Amino acid sequence: MYKQLSEILTAARLISRTSGATIKELENHLHLSRRSVYRLLDTLEELGYPLYDEFHGKERVIFLNEHRDNLRWWIPYPQVELNSEDIILLEYLFKEAAKTSAVANEIRRLKEKLGPLLAEGGYTLAGDLHQSGILPAPSLSKKFDASKHQLLKTILQGIQERAVCIVSYQAISSATVKTFRIHPLILMEKYGGLYLFVFVPYYGNIRILAVERIKNFELTEEEFAMPAHFTPEPWLTDPFGIILNKTFTARIWFSPEQAPYIQELNWPEGSNLETQNDGSLILTVQTAADYELKRWVLSFGSSACLLEPEHLRREIQKELQDMENLYQ
Repeated sequence: MYKQLSEILTAARLISRTSGATIKELENHLHLSRRSVYRLLDTLEELGYPLYDEFHGKERVIFLNEHRDNLRWWIPYPQVELNSEDIILLEYLFKEAAKTSAVANEIRRLKEKLGPLLAEGGYTLAGDLHQSGILPAPSLSKKFDASKHQLLKTILQGIQERAVCIVSYQAISSATVKTFRIHPLILMEKYGGLYLFVFVPYYGNIRILAVERIKNFELTEEEFAMPAHFTPEPWLTDPFGIILNKTFTARIWFSPEQAPYIQELNWPEGSNLETQNDGSLILTVQTAADYELKRWVLSFGSSACLLEPEHLRREIQKELQDMENLYQ
């Protein structure tokens, strides 16, 4: 269902451009057969999108009627049937999503748009956090300047239209801003920040850019094809971060006091929890995030100890020595 909705929204965006969209463009952007594209166009018309076509040479170009805004008066709101539990969950989802400052304004606008639909059923979204019945805990999130919201829209446009882009980016480890061509693949949220998966033709590999460190982002007229077999899921399963490095096996010991907390966490498939005779616990997990793993283990103080890999164990030992020197 989500995939079909995504196809409908992407097709509507492409067709609404001044240049419209050819059947071939829709096939390439949506990875659909010609027959499936025509079925999708039928769905758009059933949803009330007034389409028309023109032939540019041998190419059939689909357009959204230029007077579409004047035709919207007769399109009814969809019927919304929600109960109290639905409203509580919806309010909670809005609050959670708004924690990411990069999309907070868009979330508020979406909430305002949904207001009239919910009012049809006699419901309203709570203005007070306590009214929803679920109170999300505050958390640290990355700063996202208001001027970046146009950047976010441009990035999403580049992803949807599969446009080759030129990006100026400043890595956290360097004061130098580098400019290069990219293929924007997918945008994701993690730890209160937004990250962009891109393919960099110059390097021939996939990289991750933190959106708040993008200094400039321009779309070109050139289109790109998605990398064969690209899927971000393998990188998203790492419990400690979004890292493109090679994975390794980590083993961590936890005290009996911390063992119940570790057991309650939802660890990735393939992880292993070994309860010891004294009630302590040994966690075995695959990760590529060496720095993030060290920081996490250290956060438990003397209640956790990294057993493997040996090179990270030595790094933690040095870190503890440096910390001791700071407190002397």
